[in-house]
Parts: sequence; C-alpha cells; structure tokens
Amino acid sequence: MDILTLNQQDIRELQRQCLHHNIFPIDLSWCAFTKSPEPVYQLLQPLLDECIENLQILNTDELRILLDAMPPGILMGIGKIDTPPSQQQYRRIANQYITMLVERCYSPLRDVIHIDPNSSSVLLECPELKNCFDDDGLLILNKEFTLLPGGIKYRGKILHYHQFLRRSFSAEPNFDFLERFADHSRITNNQCRIAIDHRRIMSEKEYRRIMEYDHWYGPLVFDTSRIDDLNYVGVTVKTRKHPSPFDNNYVLDHTEIYWKSDRSTSVKTLEIEEIASSKDNYEGWHINRYIHSERDTANKTLRHFDGAVKLYSSDNYRDRHNTNMPSHAKANHYIKMFRIDGNIDLNEWVALLSFYFRGNEMITEYFDPQTFDQEFRPVIEQYKNSTNTAC
Repeated sequence: MDILTLNQQDIRELQRQCLHHNIFPIDLSWCAFTKSPEPVYQLLQPLLDECIENLQILNTDELRILLDAMPPGILMGIGKIDTPPSQQQYRRIANQYITMLVERCYSPLRDVIHIDPNSSSVLLECPELKNCFDDDGLLILNKEFTLLPGGIKYRGKILHYHQFLRRSFSAEPNFDFLERFADHSRITNNQCRIAIDHRRIMSEKEYRRIMEYDHWYGPLVFDTSRIDDLNYVGVTVKTRKHPSPFDNNYVLDHTEIYWKSDRSTSVKTLEIEEIASSKDNYEGWHINRYIHSERDTANKTLRHFDGAVKLYSSDNYRDRHNTNMPSHAKANHYIKMFRIDGNIDLNEWVALLSFYFRGNEMITEYFDPQTFDQEFRPVIEQYKNSTNTAC
C-alpha cells in the first residue's frame, strides 16, 4: 500500500500521455526540468506539487518507510537526503515517487497482445484510417504517410511504430531497420505495410528524434549462388556462444534458418525464427522474432517478405525450445510487424533482414561468415575472456 495518496486518475492520464509522446518513466525528471513535452509537463507539475505537500507532512520515520519501500533503481535517482530534507530534496523524492507509480502501469504487454479496435487512440483521433489496415492489422502505406525513423507522419499527427518494433521490445524504436524500411517504401514501387501502436498518437510538433550512438552491421555480403536451387533446402541451426555480450538486448539460445521449395510453383521459401532462452520472458511470455520470404525461382525475383513476432506461453515454449522447424510447436500468438510485396532487391532484402534481427549476431554468422569473423568473433572472445577473468 502506498503511503502517499495521489490522484490515481491523474497518474493514469500521465502514463497515457507518456506513451503518446514516447516518454519513459525514467525521463520524467527531464520533462520537469525542460517543461516539455507540454502535454506531459501540464500533468506532471501539479502532481509534483501535490506530492511535495504530502511529503512535507510526513515525520522522519514515515519518510524513511516510504524511501525503504522504493525499488533500488528508483531510489538511486534520489541520492543523499538530509534531516529534514531541503526543498530540492523533497522535489527529487516526489519526482522518483511519481516515476515509480507511472512505471507500474506504463506499458503492460497484455495491452500490446490484445488490441481492441474500439479502444484505439489512433482511430479515435483519425477514424478515416479504419479501412487502411489489412487483415493482419498492418497499416497499408501510401503517399499520405511519411515514414520517419521514430514514427509515421500523417496529417499533422505522428503514429508510433508497434511496441515489438522497439529494441528489446520496450526501448527506442529499432531505428536501423525502420530507417531502411522507410527508404525502401519511398524509393521503390513495392507495396509496403507496417504495424503501429494503437495506444499512441501525438501532434507532429511534439516529434523528436533520439540519436543513437551504437550501430548494427548491415548490409551483409550474401552468397546468392544457390538461392534459386530448389534442391538447396533444409534447416540450419546457429547457436549463441555463452556468455555473450549480446544478451544485454536479447537473451537468445539459437536461431533456426529453414529453406523449403515447391516444385509445382518453383517458389522457394525461407523462414527464420530466433529462439529466446527458456529462462527469459516478458510478463510470462516468451517472444521470438520471425521472418518469412518467398523467392520465385523461375523469374528470379524475391516477391514477398514479411516479419512477425511469435509469443509462447511457458508451458508451450518448452516444446518449441526443444524442437526445430518445421516440426515445432505453434505459437500462442502470432503478430505481424511488416510486409513487402513486389520485386525486392536481394541486397536490400538481406539488409532489411539483418536489421530486423538487430542484436542477433547469428544472422550475420549465417549470411556473412566473413563479417562475423572480423567484427563479431573478436568481441565475443574478448567478452568471454573478461568474464572468465572476473570469475
């Protein structure tokens, strides 16, 4: 039970505006300092004032109980507190307390898995978009939409990309993939579709680009000599070597690459699914990224490419984890993330594929072993050696 009594409706609305404006709870102190974005600050400031008033009523023991109940990560943002606290210290406590409350209900996975069209903030603001989605829920792109690295511009609004198109499924968008996808959509005649987050929409004037200073390798140098060979099929399994520096983003065990062919149509299909560690889950769900692609070998064209995420319950995941495609257990939920139809350049395809699987070095190991040996293997060995030394 919380010691302080704050307006829960205002907390929920603050959480909602944080989602709309891509503000993570940990960034609320930055919002208070910069007084932006305005819709977030207008809700945050009165809550801070209310929280400070409540804090100042507490005696020393009550304040200590409140601080001791905070998670360590939240408590770190407060620092040393005097007795009695200064006004600035009260403000830091208030900010971290509100951060804690917003974080509790910030972005539950259940809201991402089960989308209710009737509660879509996007369709509430832009009801004309109702018929712009395909049967998989993907937004069918046309000239009215401008794809930006951090969102989709539409009639003065910004639509956000789907939660599962974010790094680690929760952080900033996968800029590497989304920028490449945006360029592909703009400069080709292919039909492109993308998944959006129906919970989020904001004014274009509030859009801001967060710069990233790390990068992922792509495009890859892919040997295409056997891509049209209908006999070159089967499953390849690439395994992550542990301990791994890449577990910081995605804790993966292995990746399955499955080629199959249909001689009656001369179509060759590729499926790739990364298999997350059975010990790693998001609110009880195991999430694997997946792609599916079709090659018309008779006409030597890559005609279709789509990506999705597969969600498995803990019970179901044991079977999936221990079997390979095509005899694997089926996912509890299959949520499509993007789709491209047309004539897709092979180099562009493998670049998009590698960026979609950002954080998965096994993709590079399969498609471009030379780059893997030059760029990834030394990092893996160095990390392994440093870990062994530390032990």
